[in-house]
Formats: sequence, structure tokens, C-alpha cells
Amino acid sequence: MGGLFAGFSYAVMPGLRGVGDQAFVAVMQRINVAIVNWFFLLLYLGGLALSALAVGLLWFGSGGAALFWAIGGFVLYVVVFVVTAVVNVPLNDELAAAEDVEQIVDTSAVRRRFEDPWVRWNLVRAFASTGAFGCLVLALAVAVR
Repeated sequence: MGGLFAGFSYAVMPGLRGVGDQAFVAVMQRINVAIVNWFFLLLYLGGLALSALAVGLLWFGSGGAALFWAIGGFVLYVVVFVVTAVVNVPLNDELAAAEDVEQIVDTSAVRRRFEDPWVRWNLVRAFASTGAFGCLVLALAVAVR
């Protein structure tokens, strides 16, 4: 997930920054429809489930320093989950509710309400999910030592 969110932060959104408002809204509407698929949901929800499983196994198993890192990874992934549910998905839904881009009277206003907060909070998701991955890798490394 860190790679996906980071890719949006350093490539997709900067690439869209230079396009007109109508094109921006149309592309983001299409991306927001395309990304909701079984593979994305498997990876997104699987990260939460597997990090919780790691915490559970370490809690009732060897624990130690590995448990500390696993809890850190789980907490960071929960941050990703909460930010997505509370900020990014509602922004995506608002963009979808703006109707067909050809029918929007003021695409500039739609873009202004969406772009800056979405980009800012996506960056939080990128850092948090990358941090979660790092913590979980450290938990694994400590646990198998």
C-alpha cells in the first residue's frame, strides 16, 4: 500500500497538476472507480488483517521486541485505514457526486475542494503505510533471530 500511495504522491498527482480542471476531475473520477476492485481490496484489507494477526501471534507467543515493532506496524496501518475512511473516501465520494464532468458548471471549484486535501492526506497514508511496512519487517527480523 505504501508504494501505491507514494506513487500517487510523487507521480500521479504532480502529473495531473498541470492539466485543466475538467481533465483533472474526469481522470480522478475514473481512477476512483477503477481502484475499487478485488485485488486492491485484498491488499488493503489484507494488510490490516495480517498486521493484526502478527500482533496476536507475538502477543501470545514469544513477544519481546518483535511485539513492539508489530504493534507499531499495526497502529500505523490503522492510521492509514482511518485516514482513508474519514478523509480520502469521502472526498472521492464528493467528487463522484459532482456528476458527469461535462455537466459540471464549475469544475474549478470541484477541483479546489478535492485536490489539496486529498493530496495532503494521501501523503499521510504514504508515510504511515511505508512506516507500517518497515515496522512489520523489523518485527519479522527480530522474531526470527
